[in-house]
Amino acid sequence: MKFNQMKSYTASIFISFIEWFEFLVFVYIFLQIFNNTTDSNVTSIFQKIGILLSFFARPIGAYIFGKLSVTKGRIPSLLNTLNLMIISALLVIIATIFKENLYLCVSLAIIARLLQGAAIGAEVTTSLLYIYEISKNKATAIAFAGLGSALGMGVATYAPVLLSGIKELENKIFISYGISIALSCIALFIRKSLIETKEQKNSEVKIKFNKDNLILSFSVFKYVFPFVFLVYYTFMIFPSYIKETYNISPEISEYYLTYFSFFTGFVPIIFGIISDRIGLDKVLKWTILSTIAFIPLFIIFKNPFFQINIISLLMSAYFAVGFTKLFSITSMDNLYLSFPVIYNLIVAIISSQIIFFFNIGFSHDIVLVSFILLMLVINLNDVFNFNYFKNKKAIHYGN
Repeated sequence: MKFNQMKSYTASIFISFIEWFEFLVFVYIFLQIFNNTTDSNVTSIFQKIGILLSFFARPIGAYIFGKLSVTKGRIPSLLNTLNLMIISALLVIIATIFKENLYLCVSLAIIARLLQGAAIGAEVTTSLLYIYEISKNKATAIAFAGLGSALGMGVATYAPVLLSGIKELENKIFISYGISIALSCIALFIRKSLIETKEQKNSEVKIKFNKDNLILSFSVFKYVFPFVFLVYYTFMIFPSYIKETYNISPEISEYYLTYFSFFTGFVPIIFGIISDRIGLDKVLKWTILSTIAFIPLFIIFKNPFFQINIISLLMSAYFAVGFTKLFSITSMDNLYLSFPVIYNLIVAIISSQIIFFFNIGFSHDIVLVSFILLMLVINLNDVFNFNYFKNKKAIHYGN
């Protein structure tokens, strides 16, 4: 690996870490400000609006920065997501200072959450595409690209423990977001470490709603759905599931998220290296077959640590393999324009459906198995026919 390429890896991972830390530490620390407020209606409305805005802003940010990647270059797009995070971090700090004025605090926090959602929506996809584009070993590169976000999630979920010695909630927020702003400035300072890609900038390029984009939309759903489902199931459902099923304390159940975040930061790299060595299609095939075995294992072995490890392994494999497979089927400009928007819309739909289906009265295991079976149905083609989605521009792994 060339030195400049390694610097690009490191800088991109660093930026992803910062942005995901800021995005999630908002949930784990800042929202505690409203837990003790006397106006429960404002608290409830704010939390709902904050969640909706962050998901609503993701595809918008993805579209804006995706187009910027094509018209102005990949690096300006990637770094401007970081600028948005710096602004949102400052707004969170200001909101904390004016916490006595509840409505002003809420207003600033909502604006901050809107900016965070736009930045994350763009960063998730832009950083993946950028690392993929500059790398020779594609699956390994994708796995490394996810390391920063996984570490950011892990540190954010563990932040309440790290800051437990600090009594004042305001100081916890000042310290966490102050450190984040400082790291963001360092990341901007080292922006020269990032190498621009060879793609020509094209100010005339537009998203075209045609057959190719329809196929791309289905392909994004096909290869992204397993990863997205496993991630959002783990973060939104698994802690409450094990807390109720195994009588585990809320603190311990949150530790599982920290473990999951760090596990899925490093293990995809192993799957990426294997994929680049023996062939992407082979690893994808065995991942799908392993998912079939996961169903009875999850139901029979009622142990939360065993279950989280199986989920983490499957998520790691789908992340390293699925995104690489997806990116090999179309041009980079088309991916930068279309993939970010489609991906974030799918995230919003799947995450909302997870919440809905797990809260309508059906048993946890029935809902989980139903989602896993859907994963299998849409991916079975990769077990029996590897050539279905390949075209002339595809990267042929394992041939």
